[in-house]
Amino acid sequence: MKIGGIGGVMTHPAFRKMGIAKTAINRCIELFREQGDIDFALLVCEPGLISFYERLGWQKFVGKLLVNQSGQTTVFTFNLPMIYPIRGPLEYDGVIDLLGPPW
Repeated sequence: MKIGGIGGVMTHPAFRKMGIAKTAINRCIELFREQGDIDFALLVCEPGLISFYERLGWQKFVGKLLVNQSGQTTVFTFNLPMIYPIRGPLEYDGVIDLLGPPW
């Protein structure tokens, strides 16, 4: 499966609550759909942002997100993975192996 990754989403405090992040995230989803070969989108976020992303249609991934750290495959635990279907329904558990370092 091919994953579209989103990372580093931040809005300056003076411009929050204006829909800027929502617009940016929705545009990313549109771009992934336009590419035609992206199966789902993935991001990781702080626990306090889960409800924001859920309102945009994202779902918590309750399985394991695997990454490569220092040459070894390990479970990513720094933040919480969330996924968004692009080309069809998804499993919200199981294993996603990025086959490399976290981005």
